[in-house]
Amino acid sequence: MSSKNKWKENQSNRFINPYNFVPLAEKCERSKLKIDYKDSHTGVLECSLEILTPLFIPNTTSDTALHTKEELEIREESSESLKTHSYDFFSYNDLSQESKNKSYEERRKRVFEPVIPASEIRGAVRSVHEAAFGGCMSSISIDRKLGRRTALPKKCGILRKVSRMEGGISKEQWLLYPCRRIRVKVSDKEKGNLPQQIYDECREGEAFYINCKSKNGIEYVNEWKKVSEGSQGNLKKKAYLHKGEPFGGENDKLRKKYESFFLPDKKIKEIPVDDKEVENLRSVIHEYQKGSKDTSSEPHSSYERYDIDEIVADDPDSVLPVYYLDDEKENRHFSPACIGKEVFYKTMENILDDNGDFRPCKNGTKLCPTCKIFGMAGEKQKEEKKEQLLSIASRVRFTDAVLENAEKNYFKYFEEPIILPELGEPRPGAVEFYTYPPYDIINEKKELGWNDSNGYWTYDYYVIKDGDKSYIRKSLGNKKIKIRGRKFYWHSDYYKKISHDNKSEEEKVLSSMRQRIRPLRANQYYKNKFKCKIYFENLTLSELKQLKWAVDFNDKDCAHKIGKAKPYGFGSVRICVDNVKIRTIDMRTGEWKLEPKKMNLELEDSITERIEIKNLKMIANWEKRLKKKNRGNRSEKVSYPLGYNATERSKDKNKDAGHQWFNGNRTMPNDSRNDMNFAFHKLLPTIEEELEEKEKKKWLYKLEKK
Repeated sequence: MSSKNKWKENQSNRFINPYNFVPLAEKCERSKLKIDYKDSHTGVLECSLEILTPLFIPNTTSDTALHTKEELEIREESSESLKTHSYDFFSYNDLSQESKNKSYEERRKRVFEPVIPASEIRGAVRSVHEAAFGGCMSSISIDRKLGRRTALPKKCGILRKVSRMEGGISKEQWLLYPCRRIRVKVSDKEKGNLPQQIYDECREGEAFYINCKSKNGIEYVNEWKKVSEGSQGNLKKKAYLHKGEPFGGENDKLRKKYESFFLPDKKIKEIPVDDKEVENLRSVIHEYQKGSKDTSSEPHSSYERYDIDEIVADDPDSVLPVYYLDDEKENRHFSPACIGKEVFYKTMENILDDNGDFRPCKNGTKLCPTCKIFGMAGEKQKEEKKEQLLSIASRVRFTDAVLENAEKNYFKYFEEPIILPELGEPRPGAVEFYTYPPYDIINEKKELGWNDSNGYWTYDYYVIKDGDKSYIRKSLGNKKIKIRGRKFYWHSDYYKKISHDNKSEEEKVLSSMRQRIRPLRANQYYKNKFKCKIYFENLTLSELKQLKWAVDFNDKDCAHKIGKAKPYGFGSVRICVDNVKIRTIDMRTGEWKLEPKKMNLELEDSITERIEIKNLKMIANWEKRLKKKNRGNRSEKVSYPLGYNATERSKDKNKDAGHQWFNGNRTMPNDSRNDMNFAFHKLLPTIEEELEEKEKKKWLYKLEKK
């Protein structure tokens, strides 16, 4: 490969990933809630909110609130997965009939008093409290399947189901038969090819009798016959058709030109397969069939008939072609594609167990510091042969934030409607961003020879080098993989680019992932501030200090992120505690009073020195982020990863896209010889590394391949 076709860093184009991670404490400490009435404080924090960047929280009573007439007509004819959406800002008004009764111009010029719902404020404050004071990760879905597209090529085989007797009981067992891959050209032009019409009618895994020839070490089919059509005749071998990625047109250089027959290798004995491996394959197939969530693509048509449930036990011609990894005795990571998606065996529950047990609290008798204050909804626990629902009520209550002395001309509070670019979804499968390298944990990095890169790993396995060109996959097994921590978003002014440059024809078009919204303006456009209250009940002084810190960081330069489009700089909100009022009871009259009280609510130095709190303040610091400049006196670019591949042969929009950075980052290291090698060039810098000039070697830059 010539040097001009290699990936290179453009060091004049640095980007900061929109999110980073605040490290976890060593362990999530849990205990039973006990109210100390000798150290008990009940009252209210009176707060004001300053909107630092445009803010958007949707009024979900209508998902067509800002649709034009033409867009509404197109939406009616679209499938559910491709329907477009538009939203106005949150208010107390029901907009469900607006798009039906009023034109777009009428709706664009009509606005309502904006409200910031209590749930948004509560969610942001709770997230900070969890990170700062060792709370559980309450918003994590512990059953979530983790996976990613991998470039590790697999071997081919077929899965078959057989019945076996165990202890007088008939049970079904999955078996894997390793195969050789035989090419067949799908075309009507030459003898031996598989005609397009016949190919289209074939089911996945259909049995054929074939003869084949070899050319340049590659085997091709030159004669074939469906098993269903009669006897084998002079055809010597029995193979199974695998219908993979779709074919392209005659002038489409990207698409494949051959399909595959899987020919069982009789020299290798069949391999028993665990049901869990088959279930993971089912999840992979589902990911392919449902289509991608972050694009407007339709489901993958080539795998629509790829159905495990259609396999009939003990039928020799009822098989499912698969690709698999064979360098271990288990966890073969089955897939319908040779190079494609994998679903990992470790779940978020396993991983959080290994990282200090930060799973969401589910037992009311074992609560983290945050759940003790904010409450939790538990699960039924069997205790003394009785089922009990152990939930804990919150000891804090947030009110909606509303404008104080609001002007009736609400229109002045809003930006013009804009169309947001596509927003990415969380990709925890990207281990180079979400985890630390496991090689340091297993003390093998030096021995493995990763000189110019950080190695390659997933949640299930890591890769070691075997000579200059070969790689071996090794299971992580019970070895703990360390996750980076809790995700938080940087503050930035990237929203200015969206507001001002959202003018191209493509950017004016709604899609299933491009929504029209009406954001709230930042505070520099008006003087009023939003006001809200946070009521608290029976908090100890220590808990009250923690709550206040989670609200205002005890630092006016720090701010929260709320609402939608946080990666693009939207939703930076500074919350100030204006008054602390404590409830007192007149012992003579029994009257309750809320009265201002001066209290020292600063955290002790021993707490503020924790690495979690230091990192939180770094990423939450609004003022320093906006003042910090890079080359040319420009603001640092907070952006999704930047990658450009001029050699990309598919649609133009794929040439300049975030996934190109991840492709280049894996193939760029000097000790990787080609695009099929596995090594991460750069990892996500830590919060401290992003802010330190001396850490420039770890900074992220746009990757280009020309």
